[in-house]
Amino acid sequence: YKKTNVSDDQLMSYYQNNKDNFKTLNKFRIEYFTISLETFKDKLKVKEREIRRYYKKNIESYVTPPKVKARHILVKIVPDAPEKLLVEKQDKLKKLLDKLSSGESFEELAKTHSEDGTSSDGGDLGWFGPGEMVPSFEDAAFSLKIGQVSNIIRSPFGLHLIKIEDRKEKITKSLEDVRLEIIEILNDKRAQKRLREETNKLIGIAGKSFFKEAKKLNANVIKSDWFDSISVIPKLGSASDLTSQLLQRKPGDIGVWERNPVMGNVIYRIIETKNPEIKLFEETKEDVFAAVQLENAELIAIETAKKYLSKLKDGSSISELIEKHNLKVETIELTANTRFLPKIGKNKEFIKVGFTLNDTLKYG
Repeated sequence: YKKTNVSDDQLMSYYQNNKDNFKTLNKFRIEYFTISLETFKDKLKVKEREIRRYYKKNIESYVTPPKVKARHILVKIVPDAPEKLLVEKQDKLKKLLDKLSSGESFEELAKTHSEDGTSSDGGDLGWFGPGEMVPSFEDAAFSLKIGQVSNIIRSPFGLHLIKIEDRKEKITKSLEDVRLEIIEILNDKRAQKRLREETNKLIGIAGKSFFKEAKKLNANVIKSDWFDSISVIPKLGSASDLTSQLLQRKPGDIGVWERNPVMGNVIYRIIETKNPEIKLFEETKEDVFAAVQLENAELIAIETAKKYLSKLKDGSSISELIEKHNLKVETIELTANTRFLPKIGKNKEFIKVGFTLNDTLKYG
């Protein structure tokens, strides 16, 4: 601000005329405690029959499906191809099967003869599991042993030869393998239920038993410092959502700030509040300067625009003004339904005026 010619007297004058623009935010002090999933977790209470019942009900979650690693050679043919063409294509693959029987490389034959996008990789399909290939192809692939080559298989894509290079069998984890995982899941479910129940109960305590309820839950009551909507409360984070609630309440009121189960819910009581106050000039001098600077910039922009408009009306062209004053051209396409303009935003008046202009003010 020292680099400008805006004096302190000008700043003070602006401040005196616009004091309502330089107020503090609503401020609050609360006392609170938090409850979360951890408040209610207790692994010892999960019973063996619950663990077994959950495992049985969700057994598919603990199954790793089989997988195969395969290569293939594809000869394309449409589903309704004539019989003669089908026989020709089959004969081609039969010859390839004979070459394979003689010891030739499946990979090299795929590079030469496959009509699939994988041909350059020797027909390599990588690993795949159930449901990833068309049924006829999948059924054949999973019936083969490692190193085995299929007979000719037909699919909607054409005719295939398939070779299995490796396979992983289906694995079902035992109950003992997943016991701790299941205990954690059941414990979380129980804790979430307790958290909901306890939160609903605390919403209605009406201030009479705030400390009593905190003690029951073995929760420490913390008193906050003053904060507003842009503050960050230690261990709670941004106060924005909380202050929107507090604005509707008065000192002594109790409320619940519901967050996610891991972060926990905040049970609070309002200690005291402060309404917005006008800041002293010295406290807000930088904000006043920024406001004056913005206002001056807007005035200069308006006067400059008026000057350019006057020149256009006097016969100057837009291209002349652009070249003379080193202006930047921005082109905007809009329709009657346009709502948001790039770099301008929502401006109904701009759009309205734009549709009233004729070609005489076009660039050029």
